[in-house]
This record gives sequence, structure tokens and C-alpha cells, in this order.
Amino acid sequence: KKFVRHQHIVLFFDAIGLAAFTAIGAEAALVHEVYTPFVVITLAVLTGTGGGILRDVFAKRIPFVFRKEVYAVACIIGAAAFMGAYYYLNQVRLAMYICFGVTLAVRLIAIKMNWHLAKVKRIEESDDEEQKDGN
Repeated sequence: KKFVRHQHIVLFFDAIGLAAFTAIGAEAALVHEVYTPFVVITLAVLTGTGGGILRDVFAKRIPFVFRKEVYAVACIIGAAAFMGAYYYLNQVRLAMYICFGVTLAVRLIAIKMNWHLAKVKRIEESDDEEQKDGN
């Protein structure tokens, strides 16, 4: 009951953690001299979402990233902002701050505006609907 009542606080701090680990993951790729945008963004997404997945698994809940939440998308947008800032400004620290801010903003706006990703229909459901329509 306490968790549900204070869920907005938990989501806020989760968004901060997501943004921080996304920026740290992107920076880790550059520290290891990997400058390929795909690799940097992938590492940022894996690092950002990994902590939330572990938290939810330990709490015996379905992780946010596996639901319809705008979670990994926020990491992708933040990591893309990191790459753009790094290439234009050539400063890792500033690119990390930009990544953090963009990721946090996207996640908080998604929470506030109640944005969700589209849910994918299961194959069996779409086959059943086609058979009912006569296709």
C-alpha cells in the first residue's frame, strides 16, 4: 500500500537513476575508445535499463522496460543526444550532462503526460481476428 501511495516519488528517483546510468554507460564506451554511435548508444541503453531490470526482478515485478513504458526509448534519445553533443562539442563531461538532462526530461515528460508505447498483439490474437473477418 505504501509503495502504491508513493509511486510518483519512486518513479521520479527511478528516472534520475535511468538518466545517470545512461550517461555513465555512454561515457564508458568512450573511455574504452569505442566511438561508433551504435555501440555507444547500445551500451548506454544496456547500462541505463540494466539497473531498473535488476531492481524490478528482485522486487518480483515485471521490469518497466518490458512493459509499455517509455523507458528504453528515453535512453536511446539521451544517448543520441550524448553522441551529438560529443561530436559537436568534443567534451565528454558536457556530453554526459546533456545526456542526463535529455534522458531525465524524456522520462519525466512521459510519466507526467502518461505516454506509453503501443502494445504489440500476440500472433494468436491477430490470426484469430483475421479468421473472424474472413481473410
